[in-house]
Amino acid sequence: MKLKNNDGAVSEIIGTILLLAISVALFSIIYSIVLSDNAEMSSPHANIVGYVSGDNMILEHHGGDSLAEGSVIRLKIGGTITVFNVTASHLYDYNNNDEWDIGEKITYVAGLDGMQVEATVINQHSNTALFIGTLQEGATSGGGYAQNNNPINSNPNPSNGATEISITPQCSIQINDPDGNTMNITWSSNSSGSWVEFGSNNSCTNGTFYQTNSNFSGYNTRYYWKVNLSDGNGGTDVDIYYFTTSSGLISTSIDTITPYSQSPSTITINATSTGINPDNISLYYKWSSNNWSDNWNVLTYDDF
Repeated sequence: MKLKNNDGAVSEIIGTILLLAISVALFSIIYSIVLSDNAEMSSPHANIVGYVSGDNMILEHHGGDSLAEGSVIRLKIGGTITVFNVTASHLYDYNNNDEWDIGEKITYVAGLDGMQVEATVINQHSNTALFIGTLQEGATSGGGYAQNNNPINSNPNPSNGATEISITPQCSIQINDPDGNTMNITWSSNSSGSWVEFGSNNSCTNGTFYQTNSNFSGYNTRYYWKVNLSDGNGGTDVDIYYFTTSSGLISTSIDTITPYSQSPSTITINATSTGINPDNISLYYKWSSNNWSDNWNVLTYDDF
């Protein structure tokens, strides 16, 4: 009796096992990718309570995840829609961490009397609504979509293009936000060859603010300075200004002395300078036996 090797049957079994193993591996990889994507896109959870008190729309964080950049508030007051970030100036950030945490609230002040007030809290990263509610029933007329207005900086000092400016001047700018948001100011200059920040003012209200740059120290030099104004809601105003410092030269005049005059008492001589504030100046007293311009000798001098 002869036994035959059935190599074909064995090959089919091994091939089936290999295909099954490959299928299981691919399924595991795809399953891991899907789970990873879902984890990255998971929505935060927060217990938010909203209500109206007078002309104040208030949203309180009563628990759950902290909300930061990427979550926005959409308000509809009457028919007007306003959108702002949860970390904007309306947040009472008791922890000072730029996040909306449990126990903190967002307050928006507007004319709410008789108007319908609707609020939605949206997490933009996961594209989900964390809160939707009508906080007050009322009129819905008015229409329109109120975009955030850009803040404005104006009245630079030194004025743009100014000349004969003293070295290291104090720079100032006037700022205004039409929406009443607080603003942040960043001051930069290119005195070193590239834009470098030399000062900042944070959480500013409308008014005039000041900064000094010690690098504006060269005479007869043109300096450029930049003001970057932001309101925390996406509104900005960036302006570049320049000025030229004075030459550093001064113009002087001295009282005229009558030639060959003699006096036994001390003579008072007035020396006057105009232009920049004089500093490190030497005043020489010279004499000559014949009043020739090429034959003057230094008697003494004073330093100022």
